Amino acid sequence: YPQGEAESIIANNELAGFVEFATDEYIIHRVDGHEIECVTLEYFLGRIMTESKNTVLGIENEEITLPKTELEFMPGINSIDYYGIIYIVYFGCLGLLCATGLLGSEKKNGIGRKYCVAGLSNFRTYLCRFIPIVLATTAGLGISAVCSALMFDVHWGNLLLSAVILLIMICGSSALGLMLYGIFDNLAASIIPLFMIIMIAGEFGGSFETYMYLSLPESLKQMSPIYHVNRALVELSCMGKSDYVVSAIGYWLAIFAVCSLAAVAAENIKRRVKA
Repeated sequence: YPQGEAESIIANNELAGFVEFATDEYIIHRVDGHEIECVTLEYFLGRIMTESKNTVLGIENEEITLPKTELEFMPGINSIDYYGIIYIVYFGCLGLLCATGLLGSEKKNGIGRKYCVAGLSNFRTYLCRFIPIVLATTAGLGISAVCSALMFDVHWGNLLLSAVILLIMICGSSALGLMLYGIFDNLAASIIPLFMIIMIAGEFGGSFETYMYLSLPESLKQMSPIYHVNRALVELSCMGKSDYVVSAIGYWLAIFAVCSLAAVAAENIKRRVKA
């Protein structure tokens, strides 16, 4: 800033800047270290001069229109809604547990050999186990979902679409359990690896910690079929739509198809070995 009277006034009064008015101009003296304050002062004075001139000349002020863009965002979801949905998904993947009595009785009474004598095909044998598991698991989850909605006010969003996703997930997880049972031919030996698979998938999918706060890489989350279902159902609950509906359905349909074929093939191999 220039030397002289302005410098003296600034120094004596500890000012960040000083304005010197002349006949048809004004001079702003700036101080090092206070650039932001001086820029603000300059803008403020400029607006005063412009508005004063417009008032004298009778010029109406033009309205300034700023561009506005609405960004999409996911509304917050409370913990009751989140875990009220997520835990039903997690335990719904353990549908094989619903068949322990059926499979145990089948093993104990040699029903498998009777299937062979009766000439029942491997696919029909698979359906005899698959359908009861799906029905029992669906009934259990349905009761749990209704109770959670009535007792804890859990919001499910799009009920029909959520029910379809859960049903396809139950079919896929039941097929996974029956595939393991067909491979190990032992109920306990099948439940242990199934529980480990679901627990790991649940860890990556946000069953124990909300997937929004998981520090795991996104690539690991995307590998978990539970993550896609969790994300789809949670977003349906709080937004009414989700981009993960297609991936959740597709993921579990693929699991259902592959595991069903593997279970039928395992049953065929066991029959040939026993024969």
